[in-house]
Amino acid sequence: LAGVELSHMAVKYPQRIDKLVYLDSAFEYGRQDFKDLMAKNPARGFDQPDVANEYDTAEEYEAAILRAFPSLAAIWGPVMRENFLHEIKTNPEGKVVDRMSEGIGDAIQQTMNSFRMDDARIQAPALSIFVLQDANYYISKEWMTPEQQSQMLAWFEQDRLPWLRSWIEEYQYRQPQAQVAVIPEGHHYCFLPQEEQVYREMRKFLET
Repeated sequence: LAGVELSHMAVKYPQRIDKLVYLDSAFEYGRQDFKDLMAKNPARGFDQPDVANEYDTAEEYEAAILRAFPSLAAIWGPVMRENFLHEIKTNPEGKVVDRMSEGIGDAIQQTMNSFRMDDARIQAPALSIFVLQDANYYISKEWMTPEQQSQMLAWFEQDRLPWLRSWIEEYQYRQPQAQVAVIPEGHHYCFLPQEEQVYREMRKFLET
């Protein structure tokens, strides 16, 4: 979503944008090749723990998210927890629910699926940090079998990472004014586990 917002602002208000920094977000998720990639994701066929629509406490909600999404559990800490607490609320029935309505969530998803970068109109210098994501962040030893863990590793190596490298090459061709930094074996939320590298790349770009 952040990449959509940045690109939209750069096109609509070019006079107000000096530079852009994309943190693993310069993507077009509605592309057919991306949809084909995600259709191959073996996790789609796994018996993943459910996250319900409501819970008695924030702690129960938090625990359900961390169990279902090992990539979040791997980087969870005070910053992520504080953000989580801002995203939930207690409804009139006393249940803890997501603050965002289902309708808004659907609208955001539709926007992401239909978004296309307007390359010719993005004139601001940009730094795009891409992450070659480490598959181990997405593996749960609690509810994935050894065979399923192997399937995830294979999908990342044979499908996801080659697709990402191809997209980076296309992005550089389409956005020749952009600088690109690649973080190997990182996390999508690179500003947390790869904080020092992200900070170094951003500072170098913003100071030039």
